[in-house]
Amino acid sequence: MDLNLKGKVAIVTGAGGGGIGTSVSYELAREGAHVVANDIDRASADKVAKQVAALGSRSIATYADVTSFK
Repeated sequence: MDLNLKGKVAIVTGAGGGGIGTSVSYELAREGAHVVANDIDRASADKVAKQVAALGSRSIATYADVTSFK
C-alpha cells in the first residue's frame, strides 16, 4: 500500500501500549513516515521508537499523558 507518507511526520499517542498505537507506528514507518512515539510510559515509548528506527524511519520518543491538561 502506498499512502504517500515518505518524509511526513506522524505523532502517535499510545504508541507504547503494544496494541493499536504500536501497530500504527510500525505501519507508518513502513510507509516511510517519521514517527513521534508518544506514551505515558517512558520505557514503552523508547522501545517503539527504537523499533521504528530499525525499520529505517527517523523516530523519537515523547512522554506525556494526553488525557491531562496539566
